[in-house]
Amino acid sequence: MLEKEWKYFIKDETEISKIKENSKKVGIIQWYLKSDENKEERIRLELIPQRTGIMKKWIKTIKEKTDDPEVRIEDENTFLPKSEDIHKLYHSPVVLKIRYIYNDDPEIVLDEYFEIKDLLEYDIKEKYILEVEEKSKKVDFDSLKEYGISSFQKLTEEEMLKYKNKNIAKYLKNEGIKSIKELNDFIENKLIGDITVVMPVGTSFKNYIERNSEKGKELEFLKGLTFENIDKSAELQTLDILKNKGFNINKVILFIYPPFEDISKEEVEKLGLEYEDGLNKIYYYLKYASQKFFGIDVEYRKVNFDTENIETSKNTFNEIWKYLDEIFKKEKEVIIDIAPGIKYIGIIMALYALFNRKSFYYKYERQFDIVKIPAFGIDWDYNYIDELNAIFKSYNNTNFEEIINMPKELYEILNIRDNEILPFYPIDKIINSFKEKREMPFGYGERYFDLIENENLKKYLKHGIIKKWSQMWIGDQIPETVEHSQRHSKRLMEFTVNLINTIGEDEFLKPFKDEELNREYIKNITYKDLIYFLLGVSINVHDLGHTYPMFKDRNGNVFYLDSLPSLVRDLHNELTLQLIEDFNYDVLAIENDFEGISLRKIFRDKTLEVVSSIKMICKYHRGYLGVDKESDINNKDFVKIMNLDTRKLEDVFNPEDELLKKITMYLAKWLKFIDGTDVQADRVVTENYHKNRLERTKNEIIYLIDKLKSNYEINDNYYNSINIIKDKLSKHTKIHNEKELIEDMKLVEKEAEKLEQYVYENIDNINNMLELIDKIAFKARQFSHFNKHKSVSAVIPEWLEYSNKDNNKKLHIKLIKNIEVSEIDNAVLKKIKKDINDEFNNSNLTKDIDIKEVVISY
Repeated sequence: MLEKEWKYFIKDETEISKIKENSKKVGIIQWYLKSDENKEERIRLELIPQRTGIMKKWIKTIKEKTDDPEVRIEDENTFLPKSEDIHKLYHSPVVLKIRYIYNDDPEIVLDEYFEIKDLLEYDIKEKYILEVEEKSKKVDFDSLKEYGISSFQKLTEEEMLKYKNKNIAKYLKNEGIKSIKELNDFIENKLIGDITVVMPVGTSFKNYIERNSEKGKELEFLKGLTFENIDKSAELQTLDILKNKGFNINKVILFIYPPFEDISKEEVEKLGLEYEDGLNKIYYYLKYASQKFFGIDVEYRKVNFDTENIETSKNTFNEIWKYLDEIFKKEKEVIIDIAPGIKYIGIIMALYALFNRKSFYYKYERQFDIVKIPAFGIDWDYNYIDELNAIFKSYNNTNFEEIINMPKELYEILNIRDNEILPFYPIDKIINSFKEKREMPFGYGERYFDLIENENLKKYLKHGIIKKWSQMWIGDQIPETVEHSQRHSKRLMEFTVNLINTIGEDEFLKPFKDEELNREYIKNITYKDLIYFLLGVSINVHDLGHTYPMFKDRNGNVFYLDSLPSLVRDLHNELTLQLIEDFNYDVLAIENDFEGISLRKIFRDKTLEVVSSIKMICKYHRGYLGVDKESDINNKDFVKIMNLDTRKLEDVFNPEDELLKKITMYLAKWLKFIDGTDVQADRVVTENYHKNRLERTKNEIIYLIDKLKSNYEINDNYYNSINIIKDKLSKHTKIHNEKELIEDMKLVEKEAEKLEQYVYENIDNINNMLELIDKIAFKARQFSHFNKHKSVSAVIPEWLEYSNKDNNKKLHIKLIKNIEVSEIDNAVLKKIKKDINDEFNNSNLTKDIDIKEVVISY
């Protein structure tokens, strides 16, 4: 049926601000490929802010009229555009806007339209259009007071036609991918929200005023300047360029430094500004002009740097870095501009940006655009810092008179000022960064923390990862798992962030209403925060059972598994639960603090139910366990032999808090799937590393077989299997033909499975011989595992497919082949594809979300 809707002008700034503040926002770039009376074809790129970044969604829509004026055909599908799709956009009119979604039923949205200087201009006067569309509730289109909107002007029929998006849309003044990127960047900048710009001050604006005004009449000249004069100031010109790129600048922080010229309180007050003693003229001039031309506030930070006194430069590096640390901590979003002022200060700010992974901007003097130097993974030379740290410690309390005797590495970076030793660089900050990198050289999934708002939860999770959980893999009892598992959790956190940026948080949290998510579990911790916290902890803890050497079955029997790696592998989720329960480890810091914070300090009387939830999520990530009644399970022989509890999570976990139960079951499903996606090679896997690992494992197996034969009588039950394994491995004196080795290893793995079965059959009579057999079996099964994990360097959620004709959605995932190795078996990639699909299907997530299928490409 035809939509029932109407549009309105909104001109009252207060009304606009109120709607914006109470709305979800979506950036929209919409191209019209075809637009006539009978058919409309358009492509829309939606940019949807998430806590961890921007979700991008491409949508193709075709609308056609039918013979019935009340009915029209509409097909809408998401898609991933190819080159030919992008090329069509070059020659199509486009509209650029942010949509503020104010109400769902009826649908009330405010569209804010944007033009870009020298690229896109419309033929419309009003830039804010309110649209109301009737859904299930009847709407009085002449009164919107029911929805808190009182200031509006209903469009006439003629205006309704003019302000249709397809009639607003215009061709870009420049074609090509650069212009498409400019549209995208503009909207992304707009979506950031309020921005604080930090910059040093120069003297160009002050000099211009003084050169062109009579002495004593500088203020009158300043007040008479128009917007066209802003090119006389590098600071003002930069603000204008950034504004034209879509940034919502609401504050500028200026780094000011001597000389501080005299300016009277009377002069400052003539500009309508508040006077402060000891500031220079340029600060007041720029503050006045920034407020006049841009309506933004201006603050300052005094830097103790004087170009006429070299001594003042010795602590400038530390001083500016300290200021920038404080600013980035306090302000929501910050832009660093290094163009104005003294280059020495600009260089220090640039180095801060580079080493703290921040973007910064620079404008050439005679250019009318600005260069963005994007954030990148540049870091300190930690090998050098490691050596310097030891030297620095030994000389830390040295008297300044003895500086001449210090090692060259230290001597070069130390200065003396006022009988005090001052390091040129912020040494403490660098050393702290080094210590953190030494603990976690590949990071710890930092972006995941953006999903959590509560600072105590973030602190607990960070310290748990760095100080405890990641370190438990060191010296692991199963060497084959160390390289994979120590960074396994980090990769799962990265995948989760990328997943949410692909499908959107609304889809990820589909089963929960906003009221449930925003409700407090305990004071200052919402259920939404609790969801991400429980998942984050479980991601990092669920496999720690690999490091726990003892298993107690339901009958109280104790099995010592330190020499039974196959059992550790099979029982690791059960072992994780027993590890959590072992007070000697206190792996969740229930009582003992992680750097001053414990689980009990956060959750108080709800601590035990939080621990129970984590245990359930960790336990039920395995394929032999089902979460709810509809879950499929993959029963293995060891489950029956070890008498494991296979009841569904739904039947086992029954806290008083029904929402916590719902969350726990849902997260257990997600962990099943997310865990199954980690098939990529570790960052240290190279061709040489891989071949050496194969050869080492082969030689270890042969050594263990010889040890077995030398010390024990060979039983007929495993004699043939042992000999087949040794014969196949001995054939490969050196790993020259990996493909041939892998083929032989398929037979080796079958024989190894028989050996493992033999160990389980004799589980009640474990002895040294059986432990040796199990080591042989476990190692012999690693070759296919190594081959699988060397094949893929990354697993990336790519896009979410859906159509308005079908509620079922498809998640597209791309496997990135590992280019560090020479040969990749396509059969292995097919097996990986099947395994990930199986994990998704077995998780039974389809019961809770609209994603019904995972499509994997490589």
